[in-house]
Amino acid sequence: MTLVEQRPFLFGGSVRKNLAYALALHRVPPAEAAARIARALDRLGIAALLERRARALSEGEVQKVAIARALVLEPEVILLDEPASAADQTSAAALYRVLEEERARGAALCFASPQLEDAYRWSDRLLALTDGRTSPVTPENLFRVVIPPG
Repeated sequence: MTLVEQRPFLFGGSVRKNLAYALALHRVPPAEAAARIARALDRLGIAALLERRARALSEGEVQKVAIARALVLEPEVILLDEPASAADQTSAAALYRVLEEERARGAALCFASPQLEDAYRWSDRLLALTDGRTSPVTPENLFRVVIPPG
């Protein structure tokens, strides 16, 4: 299982080092790690970022690298917090194609999104978060406006 946060943290150093770190922790052999990294970057259309310094990337590039970092692990479950929040329409479409490929591979995807269109398009099951609890999506809790006291 892996998590991609809405505003992910990348380590200092290159994109390659960021992706290789997790693979090294999982004892993936270097040749296989290099192939996984190349494949993930290619799938997201960011192969040109391989040797760029992670801390010099744009917000959208950071998000894509964080998603690539999750993909290289080939997880059974991917948790994503607003994965397309920093993406333009074209990048979001490409990202969702990759996520569909992951779902076809058998990975379970769980993501938070305030965009109902995305939620309905990509979800087999929707839950609403109301007062700190999850519940099935209904018209009552979906459009409920919570106004704090005071």
